[in-house]
Amino acid sequence: MTMKQNYSILFTTLSMAFVFLLSSCVSTTTIKSVPPGADVYVDGYKVGTTPYKYEDEKIAFSRTNLDIILEGYEPVYSYLVRDEEIDVGPLIGGFFFWPVWLWTMKYHPTHTFELVPLSGSPDSPAIKDKEIQFDDATIQKLNLLKESLDKGTISQEEYDALRKKTLGLRE
Repeated sequence: MTMKQNYSILFTTLSMAFVFLLSSCVSTTTIKSVPPGADVYVDGYKVGTTPYKYEDEKIAFSRTNLDIILEGYEPVYSYLVRDEEIDVGPLIGGFFFWPVWLWTMKYHPTHTFELVPLSGSPDSPAIKDKEIQFDDATIQKLNLLKESLDKGTISQEEYDALRKKTLGLRE
């Protein structure tokens, strides 16, 4: 092999490694809401509705303002911080090209926000609970559900879904 071919192979290899390292700089998360269909605002700009796939190339520990708004529900004002998981690609790549270490952290794959109905609205759980007549069988079912939750045999999400079903509430 000639010296020119060696440099060509070296340049190609380094170029591919550089492209790989830079592609590792993107972090993605899916923003969900319960119920779905809420407007998503990132840094004050409407970007879509839930579920929404958000991605950026910000450096580790950067903060992004996030607002989730749905008519009839309390708005959620939150933020994403790019410090939730380690991204192995930039971590390894940083040993070869140190600035890549700025992207060693990424977001969790999903962020779910449970929206709370505005008080006084027909969907408010407080109002619905008052309209329901509780009989002994319903109370017994609710107590069993609570015991299962306390023992850890069902998750909080399963408990909430079964509680709503038992009470006849919409999901």
